[in-house]
Amino acid sequence: MNVIFVGPDGSGKTTLAKKVAERMGFNYHKCDYRQEDKPALAKQLLDDQINVIYDRFYWPDDALYCNVKKIEQSTEYWARYDDVINALQRLNTLYIFVTCSKDELIVRSKVWADDYIKTEQLDAIIENYNNWWRYVEQLHISTCKMDTTGVKPDSPEFDSLIEGCCQAITAGQEVYARINNKEEE
Repeated sequence: MNVIFVGPDGSGKTTLAKKVAERMGFNYHKCDYRQEDKPALAKQLLDDQINVIYDRFYWPDDALYCNVKKIEQSTEYWARYDDVINALQRLNTLYIFVTCSKDELIVRSKVWADDYIKTEQLDAIIENYNNWWRYVEQLHISTCKMDTTGVKPDSPEFDSLIEGCCQAITAGQEVYARINNKEEE
C-alpha cells in the first residue's frame, strides 16, 4: 500500500506522516517541489515502491501549486499525469488529506522552513485542495480526511489522529487483500 499525505503548508502533514510511518513500519518519503519532470518522478515512485508513506506527492501538488504560483506547463506535461492517476487507481493507494483552519495555518506559517508559499496565497491553496478533494473522491482511490485545527503535537488528540490514520491504512490493506483473494479464486 502507498499512503499519500496532502494538504496546505502548515496543516501538520509532515509531523503526522512521520509518526504514522514509524508506527506502521512503512518507509517515509518526502516529495520535493524543486524537482524537475514531476510526472516522470511520480510514475517512477509508484512503479518502484510499496508500503511507503509519502509526505506530499507530485499529483496533485504540482498542479495545485503551479496554479497558485502562476507557473506555466504545457498541455503535454499535464497529460503525462494521466498515467500517474491510472497507477494510483490501480495500486492500493490511500490519500490522507490533512486540513486546518486558515487562522491556524497563518500562525503555523511563522515556523515554516521555507517561504515557497506566502500566507497571502493560503486562500488559493485551500480552495485548490478542496476542489481537488471533490475530484479525487470520485476516483477509485481510497481517501481519508484529518483536521488538525487546535491539535498540538504529542497531545492525546494528536495520538488519536495518528491512530485514525493507522486504522484507515489497515482497513485499506484488508479490503485490498480481500479483492485480490477473490480475483485469484
